[in-house]
Amino acid sequence: MNPNIPQTYENHRSYDYAYIGAIVSLLSAAVLAAALLFNLLPHADLLLKGLVLYILLVNVIVLHKARVYPLMMQDRIISLEMRLRLQKLIPPEEHWQINGLNKNQLIALHYASDEELPGLMLKVLDQRITDRDTIKQMITNWTADYERI
Repeated sequence: MNPNIPQTYENHRSYDYAYIGAIVSLLSAAVLAAALLFNLLPHADLLLKGLVLYILLVNVIVLHKARVYPLMMQDRIISLEMRLRLQKLIPPEEHWQINGLNKNQLIALHYASDEELPGLMLKVLDQRITDRDTIKQMITNWTADYERI
């Protein structure tokens, strides 16, 4: 995402098109190779066909995990960052409320400005809102995060 463009709910998601293109092309090639093997070599050894299917399945799993693991780590870091940020922004006698927030709430609140965050946190807790998109849409003073994966 271009840091010169103000970030909002509508444009905060970013996509790595090179990564997506590489995955799609790799999986397409593997599916094509498997289809050709099964159609052009109908009498090919069952072990060879099984091996090709196994390689295809492993590729799908590895590529999926290569995307999911960084996102999981990023979510853990944002959760910790938000707990620390909230401890600085709300009075110490209200710190117990931070423990009432789940990971989805913390991550969605990540985009709220320091001025808006304490009030929005209370609203999210009072109304028991857990959907990330719903919380993000409630933010009026958006704080950009250009480093999000």
